[in-house]
Amino acid sequence: MSGPAALKVQTGDLTLQSAAGASLFAGKGEITRTKETGLRGAITFNFSIPALATQPLFAAAQAVTAGQGSGEIRLALGEASQVEARLTINGLVAREQGLMLPVANLSFRAVAQNNGEISIQAPLLLDRGGQRSDLNFSLELKPEGPGYGVVGKLTGEQIELADALSLAGVFLAPAAPEGPEPVRTGVATPEARDGIAAWSRFSGTLSLDVKSVTHGTDWAMTGLTGLVKLAPSRLALEKLEAAFGEKSHFAAKAAITYQAGAVPYALTGDFSLNEFDAGKFFKALEPAKPATLEGLFNVQGQFTGEGPTLVRLAEHTRGNFALTSRQGVFRGLQRTSNRVSLSSKAVELGASVLGSIFGTQKVTRAAEKIAGSAYFVDQLAQSLGELNYDQFSVKLVRDTSLNVTLEDISLVSPEIRLVGQGTVTYEADKPLLEQPLNSTLAIAARGKLEQLLGKLKLLDGTRDELGYAKTNQPVTLGGSLAKPDPTAFFTRIATAKISEFLAPEN
Repeated sequence: MSGPAALKVQTGDLTLQSAAGASLFAGKGEITRTKETGLRGAITFNFSIPALATQPLFAAAQAVTAGQGSGEIRLALGEASQVEARLTINGLVAREQGLMLPVANLSFRAVAQNNGEISIQAPLLLDRGGQRSDLNFSLELKPEGPGYGVVGKLTGEQIELADALSLAGVFLAPAAPEGPEPVRTGVATPEARDGIAAWSRFSGTLSLDVKSVTHGTDWAMTGLTGLVKLAPSRLALEKLEAAFGEKSHFAAKAAITYQAGAVPYALTGDFSLNEFDAGKFFKALEPAKPATLEGLFNVQGQFTGEGPTLVRLAEHTRGNFALTSRQGVFRGLQRTSNRVSLSSKAVELGASVLGSIFGTQKVTRAAEKIAGSAYFVDQLAQSLGELNYDQFSVKLVRDTSLNVTLEDISLVSPEIRLVGQGTVTYEADKPLLEQPLNSTLAIAARGKLEQLLGKLKLLDGTRDELGYAKTNQPVTLGGSLAKPDPTAFFTRIATAKISEFLAPEN
């Protein structure tokens, strides 16, 4: 110390342990005050993420089996008060797949002036094996009447989506509910609602400018830009735009308005996406699996919602969007396993060996008698597993229950026509493409596929308006939008023919 106004306080090494004796947190701190510098404080720390995950507050971090964190916080109070912080997290290993997660470096700097102005900078850098992602958030707040004027920006050069999502999954997972569910008395409780708009004290702009967003090597989005304008009773997304390659372009607009009443918030918006390469998108989701859809799609959509609070507004949002495509490949009817059954293998082997002796017709008749319908079920599965279509379209409608209805599904190819509908059932914490699918598609065919369906006795003897022969057995699809599963359809056909296989010939 050097005079009554001077102060210096230091701690030794501090350690926080769990009840089991595991080290949760270690650090040390210092506080100083002088006439020249004013009051300053600093703390450095490090911690074990798996150890912290044993505590209820950090339960979301149970998704990792290893990882360390370290950082520091510095505080300076004077004419302009300032807080600076740095956090580094490394060595993260995901529990589910044992994958090493990226190193994360987060910095934070906030400065508050005596006139009430506040400025914030928060850059984030991710690094996984030299693959870097960066984001920088900046915010300027200035007192304006009873509220603040706002200028916010989120910028970045490159974001690897898989890295960002993997970290978000560890630290932003929803917390498990604590304690028993509240007892329901049967008496209706009035639903809470906001008396003023959630952003009513702020007016200004928030902008977005990220040069590139990638997902592996197969999918990239460039020029992601956006602009949000805030007014006391209106929050408007003036634009949200991005490009996928040279021709594909995404654009969206939306507005949330507030008007005092029982349901004060209202949302409207629309978006469009042209020449979108669905094959690259599905390939990025699962590189080892052929894309469920390949082709260029045009998408048009609208959405609306009402709610007493912003959270309820999001829950009550509904909408629809239509997808159309010309010339592509559909693998939604591909079996989960492409292995041909033993009966089909036996038929193919017998045909190759005996064909020259007995002739093609005799071998075919023998195959039908020995293998029965199993052979033709395999042939049908192979024919439907990869369909080159001329036209494909579907309309998706999300209702207030958050389920998605698939309306007017239509696929037209030279030898097959599919028409139907379906439902994607909402499950919390699952992306739309992974939620349960239940779809029914009517099949109509011509050419060789019509002949094959005829051999399986699946034709009903009528034709549709385009001349395709209709069938008496629809395709049922389970699984999800990302991984449709038609197994039930092929199983139903095969088992339905068992009695015919066992019956003696007339």
